Amino acid sequence: MERLNFFNGLILVVILSILIAPSRGRTEQWSAPLEIPEISSNYYDLEPWISADGKTMYFSSNRPEDDFYKLDIFVTHLIGWQWTTPERLPTPLNDPISRDGHPSLTLDGHYMYFHSSRFGGFGGTDADTGLDIWMSENIDGVWQQPVVLPLGVNSTTMDCTPFISVDGQTLIFSSGNPGERDLYIAHKVNGVWQDAVNMGAPFYTDLNEDSPSLSYTGKYLFMSRGGRGDGVASDIFRSVKINGIWQEPVRLPDPINAEDDEEQASFYNECTNTLYFYSTNMTPAWHIYTTQWLDFPDQNPCKQLIIPEGQWRLRVTLLEASAGLSSDIYIDEPISQLLIKKSLKNVGTVVSTPFLSADELVFHIHVDGRSLGLGEYNHYSDSEFARVKRTDPLRYIVGFEDLPADQADWDFNDTVLLVELVGVEVNIWEGQNYLGEIQVVEDAPPDQTTTLDLPLTRGAAVEASVSIPGGELAGPTYAILTQGEPVLYEEVVADAPFLSTGDFIKVELTNGQSRLDADPAQVSISYKDEDNDGFVDGTALMESELAVYNFNGESSAWQQLPSQVDPASNTVTAQTHDFSLFALGGKMPERLDDTPAAGNGKDTSVNGGLFGCWVGNAASPAAASNAILMLLLALAPAAAYRLRQSSR
Repeated sequence: MERLNFFNGLILVVILSILIAPSRGRTEQWSAPLEIPEISSNYYDLEPWISADGKTMYFSSNRPEDDFYKLDIFVTHLIGWQWTTPERLPTPLNDPISRDGHPSLTLDGHYMYFHSSRFGGFGGTDADTGLDIWMSENIDGVWQQPVVLPLGVNSTTMDCTPFISVDGQTLIFSSGNPGERDLYIAHKVNGVWQDAVNMGAPFYTDLNEDSPSLSYTGKYLFMSRGGRGDGVASDIFRSVKINGIWQEPVRLPDPINAEDDEEQASFYNECTNTLYFYSTNMTPAWHIYTTQWLDFPDQNPCKQLIIPEGQWRLRVTLLEASAGLSSDIYIDEPISQLLIKKSLKNVGTVVSTPFLSADELVFHIHVDGRSLGLGEYNHYSDSEFARVKRTDPLRYIVGFEDLPADQADWDFNDTVLLVELVGVEVNIWEGQNYLGEIQVVEDAPPDQTTTLDLPLTRGAAVEASVSIPGGELAGPTYAILTQGEPVLYEEVVADAPFLSTGDFIKVELTNGQSRLDADPAQVSISYKDEDNDGFVDGTALMESELAVYNFNGESSAWQQLPSQVDPASNTVTAQTHDFSLFALGGKMPERLDDTPAAGNGKDTSVNGGLFGCWVGNAASPAAASNAILMLLLALAPAAAYRLRQSSR
């Protein structure tokens, strides 16, 4: 009897496994749709868009007027496990007498695309047939006056249900007369929207095609089809792109598409495999639902180094390096390039790549363990020797194990990279880097002189300015100007032949240039001398002794550059052909006793030495009276605090 029970149980397990396991050719599995109770109302709630972190939702609603043609855009936030009470976005984003809806935002939340029947469009102001596509920019948390997209994207017919791609460079929407709408696509080239074109097969039918939505990677497109006004209910379909070609859309299974109901796709979150859509659900009103794709066939893009569809450059920062092993860091896919050499000496280094387009990123570290008898070997980011963690949208942490497999401790914190994706317009981290340092990204064209200005707040310096002659650039690039974090440069500055107040600047070019051949770049730093006594305020440093120094990373040595001091403007200016690190400083003072002077490598504490910001070491009056101005500039990958461009 026990033997029979065992085999009966085994047979039951096998049967259940067959029923549950996905099989080739069977209908894909989706969870039962769930209504979002905090958002649902007695009114029409539809057209949701969800932020990449899943914590902000924009949607359309006619609350509290109960007029379908008077929809407005609302926002709600997920706090804990509940959505907050929806709030109507203010004027001018919502027009008080028009229909506004179907919001779609770039990944950084700076730009919202939506349809509206407001005055100023090309299709009229009829709320049923006169919709056009508009865009509003969010500046410091305030939505600006919307602008209508140009004729060529919009038409004189109905243009509606826009979806903007992750990088903000591709727009897909529905266009045509009611009952005859098809999907159109438009691309932005050099900041200008090109004319939209019909997406054609397989999206062209004799039914309405509406509400397109691209997945994070751009591989899947969700849409609605149907709703001709002849009793044909709209359903949600999905297409997949294979080798660059969209395949025939397939209808999602029940219970997502229910008989006689109207269903409209709206947004698919590939990281959580969640589809947000809206449906009548056998009621006169629309409500917002969620469902999950249970047998999603691909790897989760939020757990892998996957680039969304579009043009992106990479900003890679070395956060940590092993104290016992020397590693070189490479990128292998989609390009092969050495990023950071001798990682132990370059913690804090930031490098950038040109704009890339790929599916997956692969990095590797080349470890030189010969001094420990381990030989040389490589560890790759897509292997067991690395762990990838998505911390924020477009931001990943990659931790490597740098010991061989037979000696590894598998803590993945030996070599740690921060990988950030920055788009043509989408830069979530604009204004700050991983340390919170101030920085901004701007264009540096090859036909203009680019001047980057940055106010300084950490020490005695007031402002830094760098002018780069465009004719010396290898091609179009981006410039970054950053006020640095002093603790990153303790080791470099400890042996410098001058003292530091802790003011640091980094300048980077995305094209990787480190030298200008003919015309030099100009570096200017202004300082405080409000009492005009010839000394930098807060220090014992004479302004006549100031000079700009260049740091050579290969030789680890500082070199003084010919510099000009202008006491009238309190500015020091130097010219350079080589870009690495730069500092503004003065001569190292002679010691008056045996007490080590701050900045000579003997005392590097923040409160009493190199980074004492002219407070000094209480044990050394000489150190306390000798503080100087320091400025580091490193040219390599992309941004600027305030950027001016003037024709050469």
